[in-house]
Amino acid sequence: MANVKEVEKTYRKYFDYPGFETSKNTLRINPQNGKITVLGNVMLWRSPPEGKLPVEFEFVNFSLQVQNRSLISLEGCASVVRQDFNCRGNKLTTLIGGPQIVGKDYLAGNNPLENLDGLALEIGQRLYLPYHRDLPLLRALVAPEIVFQNFDPATPPPYHIIKKYAGKGKRAMFDCQKE
Repeated sequence: MANVKEVEKTYRKYFDYPGFETSKNTLRINPQNGKITVLGNVMLWRSPPEGKLPVEFEFVNFSLQVQNRSLISLEGCASVVRQDFNCRGNKLTTLIGGPQIVGKDYLAGNNPLENLDGLALEIGQRLYLPYHRDLPLLRALVAPEIVFQNFDPATPPPYHIIKKYAGKGKRAMFDCQKE
């Protein structure tokens, strides 16, 4: 059994900002596992200790924004975020622990990503990524549109190939590998 009052207190400390719309969110805390469902937008206002989310989410009905907070892990993120998921500007080397379904945009730019492990299986609109030559991109093809950020102009992303296969599913990943 989870200590529901302690989970809510921790949520309010890091995610609640008086007077901002997130203070009006409806929270449901699962008493069995302490995971939070939020009907509303979630924004991480304070950098958590050790670069990890201080609570665990189950589901977020709108957007989940955890950008620019020095996170080193996405463990604890909701598995489903109905609108945007924003984790840009952290210290993430992987996306493990992030949501598996994002209804709109998935923003992961300005992170030192080494791979795309943990990337959502479904992305409704755009995927924003940093680009460097060694970043494996096949998993990114789940998104209908991919926007690369922070790349060296001397080694631009392979847009001609990415645009051809983006959003076309797993089969497209195999076809893309051939090119």
